[in-house]
Amino acid sequence: NFDGTTFSGTPSSDNIGTSTITVTASDELCKTVSNAFELQVNHVPVPTEIANSVEDFSDTQGEHNWFYGYYDGALTSADFHEMQEYTEGSWKVKQGKYWTELSNTIAHPNGPKTTGRRQKVEQWGVRRWVSDIEGEVTFKGHLAKKDSRTASDGVIAYIFVDGTKIWSDAIDGNDGVGVYFTVSSTVEKGSVVDFALAPGNSDFFDKSTFTISIIGLL
Repeated sequence: NFDGTTFSGTPSSDNIGTSTITVTASDELCKTVSNAFELQVNHVPVPTEIANSVEDFSDTQGEHNWFYGYYDGALTSADFHEMQEYTEGSWKVKQGKYWTELSNTIAHPNGPKTTGRRQKVEQWGVRRWVSDIEGEVTFKGHLAKKDSRTASDGVIAYIFVDGTKIWSDAIDGNDGVGVYFTVSSTVEKGSVVDFALAPGNSDFFDKSTFTISIIGLL
């Protein structure tokens, strides 16, 4: 009589798909029986960082799917313009004419009230990431004032996915701690995600930390 038994094993490769396994048993009388069954191995997606605004920062537009620019005029995703000047580790808009700037960790807008003989024009500093995956992604980041002098009236940060606002928060001008945020959205391949920093009524001392990590299921 055969009462049953158990067996275990480890696949010899990471191949995903269907494998056929044959089990053969023999008794002391040399009687043998075999049976075959199929084993399905599926991929289980795990959360993986797919982009990082600090680590991916570059002096080349489009590298690692990141673009560096600004909004003015309509102040929407359709109003995005790429910055043309890169100096001293930062992307800028006509250095000396506007304060608008992006570095690996820093964002600075230009305001309708400004200083240093800059143009009195509202510009939002915008990091743009173009998705190369589809599915749900999570944006984790930090927003805080880098220059926390009290003359600043604060800044407002936004996240837009394909032109739709999915998150926004404002911090005071002296808030050096800021906020840590987590927000999720569904994207397609080619989706455009903008991380924008806007001034308050002025751009006085608006230099801010604005960093983002993007997590996807791979």
